[in-house]
Amino acid sequence: MNSNSTDDFLIRPAEPSDAKAIIEALKRCYGNSYPNPQMYLVDEVKNLIQSELMHSVIAISPQGTVAGHCALSYEHPLDQVPEAGKLFVDPEYRGKHLSDMLAKERKKHAQFIGLQGFWAACVTNHPYSQLEIIALGGAETGLLINGQPKSVHMDGLQNVDDARHSLIPCYVNIQDKGNFLVHLAPHHAPFFEDLLRHTGIQRKLINQSTLNTFAELSNLSMHHSPEGKPSFIKVREIGRDFLRRIESFMEVLRNENHPVIYIDIPLSDPLASQSTIDLESLGFFWGAWLPNYEQNGDVLRLQCLLDPSVNETSIVCARKESEFIRDYVLSEWRRTR
Repeated sequence: MNSNSTDDFLIRPAEPSDAKAIIEALKRCYGNSYPNPQMYLVDEVKNLIQSELMHSVIAISPQGTVAGHCALSYEHPLDQVPEAGKLFVDPEYRGKHLSDMLAKERKKHAQFIGLQGFWAACVTNHPYSQLEIIALGGAETGLLINGQPKSVHMDGLQNVDDARHSLIPCYVNIQDKGNFLVHLAPHHAPFFEDLLRHTGIQRKLINQSTLNTFAELSNLSMHHSPEGKPSFIKVREIGRDFLRRIESFMEVLRNENHPVIYIDIPLSDPLASQSTIDLESLGFFWGAWLPNYEQNGDVLRLQCLLDPSVNETSIVCARKESEFIRDYVLSEWRRTR
């Protein structure tokens, strides 16, 4: 992909040798508050770029410094769809539309490497990141309540309050293959059909289990995040022991001081519908629909709040569609808690 220059800034894909300059720009923007510690380590950033677990795009100032950065990042090497994020602009260069330029180049890079799409977790203490993704054709698919620590502070932008911030996941559809099977709990079907229209994606919705027999043992993994950060449970296959295993995981995580637990359910699994209902009885509720997240199809990210202090009035939405989704997720939280 060719580099390009606009208004004396060079916008191009980053190389491993840019790692130190990227970190220096990050520190000018976030100080030491950025929630991903990997992004402060030169060797880690180099390895992420070199292994293509992170596709970074940078803006080079006329002085030769990194003035801005954004990326497409994979949580796991097997993931099919990366997260768009790690967007920051040096405070000295704000107001020059660098974030828009970076985001457009990132989408071009996604097309260049043949992605089906990508998703972004947009902050809700201001509408700007939501508007940037919407301008690229992104569509909201959920609300992750209390998903970002209150300690995260970008220089020059005011934090609305001293509470944790929620995130609005958005999906940018590039070349969706379409017509995956989605096994979804019946009570979510009307909301999900709205999301399909909203994103322009086609899926075949199935509201009940089609399996007569299923595995004895579930294929699950639990990720222990640092104290004070969300923890994750990844579901690969649902078996007879599913609910018992989840309950035992939750017992461990409740003692580790996490604000929220996320659980990723593969919607290609015929038992996903009933399992969602079972998880809601434990306090889980809709977090986000993640299209194409796995090789076999989509993922439903459910969330369970262990820290119930939520400032609903601080959730800023960029448009009516996100307000509708916000209200649905909040109503599901109230229904299941």
